Order: sequence, then structure tokens, then C-alpha cells
Amino acid sequence: MAEHESPASIMDEKPLSPAARAGLVVNAAFTILLFYLTAILFMAGFTALALLLLLVTMAAARFGMASFVGACCRCRFA
Repeated sequence: MAEHESPASIMDEKPLSPAARAGLVVNAAFTILLFYLTAILFMAGFTALALLLLLVTMAAARFGMASFVGACCRCRFA
């Protein structure tokens, strides 16, 4: 098998300076925190939507649409 040779650009790489390393760490931490914030906001939004739909279903069942809501629930959960 032929041995793979590294390109010259890889051989010329140097370690990052402390400032560049700190910047990389800060950017990575910011990206992770942004992801977690987005995930938490989406979970809260979907939970609020589910609760709203539950309240609408309960209100419809309470105020005159009991047969319709009951039929829908029986079809979906039976």
C-alpha cells in the first residue's frame, strides 16, 4: 500500500496564539449556549401550543360541541 503524504500546508501549521485560542473557545461556548437557548424556547413554545389546544378542546366540549369533540377524540385515541 502506498503511504499518504501530507500536503505542505499541513506541515507549516503552527499552534494558535493564546488570544486566538480564547476567541475560539468563546465562539464555541456562544454557539452551544445559543443552541440550548433555541431548544428551550422551542420546547416552551410547543408546550404552550399543546396547552392552548387542550384548553380549546376542553372549552369546545364544555360549550355545546361535546358530541363533535367526543367523536374526534374517539376516532383518534380508540
